[in-house]
Amino acid sequence: QTFQSRAASEAPAGDNDPASSSLSLDSDCIDPEPSQLGRRDYWQRFYGQELANYLDEAAANDEEGGSGDDRGEVWFGAAAEQRLVSYVERRLNAIRDACPTQQLAVVDIGCGNGHLALRLAANSHLLTGLSRLLCLDYSEPAIELTNRLASKAGVSDLVIARLLDVTEPGAAASALEFLRAPDSNIHYPNLLLLDKGTYDAISLCPDNSQGKRFAYRQFAVKLLDSVANSNNQLVVASCNWTETELIAQFSDQFKHVETLPGRAFKFGGAVGADVTTVKSRMSAMTTEKLVPESEVTRLVIECMRWAGADSTHAARLAEILLSADRRGHYSHGINRLDVYVRDVRAGVTQGSGEPAILKETA
Repeated sequence: QTFQSRAASEAPAGDNDPASSSLSLDSDCIDPEPSQLGRRDYWQRFYGQELANYLDEAAANDEEGGSGDDRGEVWFGAAAEQRLVSYVERRLNAIRDACPTQQLAVVDIGCGNGHLALRLAANSHLLTGLSRLLCLDYSEPAIELTNRLASKAGVSDLVIARLLDVTEPGAAASALEFLRAPDSNIHYPNLLLLDKGTYDAISLCPDNSQGKRFAYRQFAVKLLDSVANSNNQLVVASCNWTETELIAQFSDQFKHVETLPGRAFKFGGAVGADVTTVKSRMSAMTTEKLVPESEVTRLVIECMRWAGADSTHAARLAEILLSADRRGHYSHGINRLDVYVRDVRAGVTQGSGEPAILKETA
């Protein structure tokens, strides 16, 4: 979803009070079940492993004279990331049409391994219009990995990653300092905040998720309002909240501008979307349990059998995908079925192969 923050004069009285209406909006939405995906220690381990994988492969490539490296997981998948990249390009084109000399600064909230920012930096069409790609995350290994990858790609002057928990007090002021460094007088006329799953992770936090969501929204509105431009936006991609729920939670401080279309899917006559991107300072992915799990399992098996997988492996994959959805790890759930179908049909993945452990760490 895409959002624009409302002017301070439009904000309701008491909007800085966690007990005010901006927090009570969440009471109308059914919270997702808490998950390890909402815990900081989980992401420390996750990106710690991604960093270790990158360093191991980089060392191996150095020894063998290769140039490859392990960049880690593309969170929410390549299709969702491409929608955000396309939107940034469209936004930048609109800015260029209005004022050819103006540039756009982008803040990636919860950057993980920095894949989105590095994808933007690799787009030569965007480079002349992007002044800074600021990556924020509360995981130290995620920040180290992003900065290493930016340096390797030769874009460390554009892509910078900084450690920051956006739900902590003073986070917006810290982010503004990161944006302006090393020149405190620098001015960004256009600011775009991107979120590909961070609001989801906060929503899965077992400890005061409503309060943390409120703090997140406060961070976003304060950072956007620190740059005097009515066209600044937040784009949020989510797989835990429907479009209606996202708009409701942000409506007191943000104006909904646009919902970016996602890929539709259909089960049992009911239609849903894997990702709903809403803009107005936010984007969202939607997930709805439209049919019983047993029916979803049957359909997954049928799809994989049609692609060429045998019954045993099709059934195993169905359970893995459903298990990921149950745990709130939607980027590795039913969302990825088309990827496996395509790969099996293309022969990239064996439909009857047995996996082998090549490397195992304690």
